[in-house]
Amino acid sequence: MQRRLHLNNDIVNEQRPDDVRNCRATEPISFRRIHRCVPGIVSALFFIGSAHLTWGQEPPDSHNTPSNRFVALENEIEKLRASDAQSSDVKRLIAIDVELRDQTSETAKQIQQSVLVALAEQGTAVSLEHLRSVFETQTHRRHDAAYAISVAAMDRPTDDQDWRYLVRSLMVVEGRQAVSVLQSLGRFRRRATKAAWVRQVILIALTLPEQDLPAALELLKFWTQHTPAPQGLVKDQLADYQAWFRDSYPDEPKPKLPVDMAGSRWTYNRLSGVLADLKSDRTSIAAGEVVYSRADCQKCHRRGNMKGQPQNNQLGPDLTSLGWRRQPKEILMAILYPSHHLNDEYPVTTVVLKGGMSVSGLMMPDERAGLKIVGSDGMATRFKRADIDETLASNVSNMPTGLLERLSLREIEQLMAFLSAQTGDADPHD
Repeated sequence: MQRRLHLNNDIVNEQRPDDVRNCRATEPISFRRIHRCVPGIVSALFFIGSAHLTWGQEPPDSHNTPSNRFVALENEIEKLRASDAQSSDVKRLIAIDVELRDQTSETAKQIQQSVLVALAEQGTAVSLEHLRSVFETQTHRRHDAAYAISVAAMDRPTDDQDWRYLVRSLMVVEGRQAVSVLQSLGRFRRRATKAAWVRQVILIALTLPEQDLPAALELLKFWTQHTPAPQGLVKDQLADYQAWFRDSYPDEPKPKLPVDMAGSRWTYNRLSGVLADLKSDRTSIAAGEVVYSRADCQKCHRRGNMKGQPQNNQLGPDLTSLGWRRQPKEILMAILYPSHHLNDEYPVTTVVLKGGMSVSGLMMPDERAGLKIVGSDGMATRFKRADIDETLASNVSNMPTGLLERLSLREIEQLMAFLSAQTGDADPHD
């Protein structure tokens, strides 16, 4: 019995959800803290109970290899999916999901995907809350959680919070998961209120095979209330929506896939292998912090309490909790193609002065002249408000391109490990 209790304690301590570990007693009580902690606490309680049922048995014999264990889990999941929804089934599915949390094999990941879909099919309040918890606290599984939420919402497109999760997932879902999310969003009677959301649907459509395009086109028609030429092929209709978007939102980035600079040493396709083998050990993260400093990233961004970073008037987003908010592929895309998605909090403005000179960058107050524009090179141009002839919004980011060109592949791997590390508070909404 002592051996079994020790094993159960190890499981609970080592594999409980991060959103439980991150709920420190020293934090002030707030709605945001409660929102972040409750789903993980519920999942952990269910797991604790189930852990004693499934692992509180005699140690397995030598024939119980990982592959045999996976087969047994797959069979168990199929049985649970075929049964009527019961609290014990949900409890067991959540326990399996937590049990496999630290597994990195492709088989384990596939089983976890099956678990999330099974929980979606159960459709209970507890199962859906677990899906939302995975979406918020396990960034690397956000696309899988979104797919499961889309499965659940297909029959019950009434919960606004699920609509918000699905819209947020447009940045990470691909392929069949993207098609399911698009179809599910079309079931809700709620339209997009931001141009960026419409643009992202167009961008997803540009990556889909022709037979899957109707899912995107139907959602675009509902969201935009624009009807393309009916006689056109599906690809022609997509091109029509691209033209409509450019005319309707001239200040937004164009709805087209990013293009690599001529002669680029590093491209997304070439670096995609970095994402597949991304390290998260302390050594890689520490080495990535050195690369981050050497690349002068801290001149524009804050991250924790690093030295040399701006205290006020920072020129780019705070990166402290970046690993909680963005998947590694989103981070890599933002570095390679900084103007592909613009941050509303750091708008770039082009100012035309009365003398004919024009400057672009971030506009901010200046104690000496009154206003200044800080360009992508960090240089400031100061002027008085009375000297402005015209101001124009720009759809080009202030973040310079080619930042990875002077780094080696190893240094890029280390930098990505550092930026993707889940430090700071788990606060994806910031």
